Amino acid sequence: MKNKFNFNRSEKTGIIALSIIILVLILILNIPTNSILPDIFDGDTTELEYYQEKPRLKKEYRQSKKHIGYKKEKINYKSFNPNNYLKSDWQKIGFSEKQAGAIIRYKKSIKQFKSISDLEKCYVISSKKLNAFKSFVYFEEKDTLISKRLINPKSIEIKELNALTENELLSIKGIGAVLSKRIISYKNKLGGFFELTQLKEVYGLSDDNYNLMVNQLYIDSTKILKIDVKSSSFNELKKHPYVNWSLAQEILIWRKDHIHLELIERLKDTKLFSDKEINKITPYISE
Repeated sequence: MKNKFNFNRSEKTGIIALSIIILVLILILNIPTNSILPDIFDGDTTELEYYQEKPRLKKEYRQSKKHIGYKKEKINYKSFNPNNYLKSDWQKIGFSEKQAGAIIRYKKSIKQFKSISDLEKCYVISSKKLNAFKSFVYFEEKDTLISKRLINPKSIEIKELNALTENELLSIKGIGAVLSKRIISYKNKLGGFFELTQLKEVYGLSDDNYNLMVNQLYIDSTKILKIDVKSSSFNELKKHPYVNWSLAQEILIWRKDHIHLELIERLKDTKLFSDKEINKITPYISE
């Protein structure tokens, strides 16, 4: 038994060193971890996120805008009647496709916008957006009121626009020699005016001119000359202000297809033209 536990000097040294290492490991493993390192999940980190994370995100956002060439689009508003605006028109002044659709549906539900308060009630038009463009908005009532202030209705002889000659137009307040010539020229290109608002399409005719003229004129739409779409050539079709190359081409295709559908119905089915374009040409189509 004595010989079994009889170690030489180097063996005794090794056993002592191993014992010390084991003792140190036991002590380390039994010390609580939070006394060495703080618990990173301990405590409220809300303020840490507020002061550190948010500035970092803002910096990244600014860099991303710079990277993609971000530029805030400036909208140049023009005077408009919201009742005449189509979906595409609302999109042009900063509304999304869904918002523009919602505005059109809201207008239909109330029949028409009569005042700024009607626009305020449309939930997709924010007060900030409305303030940006409301000074450009007008309604039909506004035109009438302006005209009544500028002209005494009792002293006016109301004349049918399509029947007037260039010289006769000079008797209308708001029309001078230059405008008279331009109105007659445009009337001849159209084949006659279908409604008074078409006067606004005449080059150089301002809103002030229109407001002066509107109570002195009326339209007899039965006097307009219509386009014979069944026999007119491509070049003849294109002479009309409302017929572009694409529309003239579609008319010829419609004719070639043996006219299975009414032309206006065919144009709508192609989805190549906006409702505004189709509504403008409709009064001038003779089938």
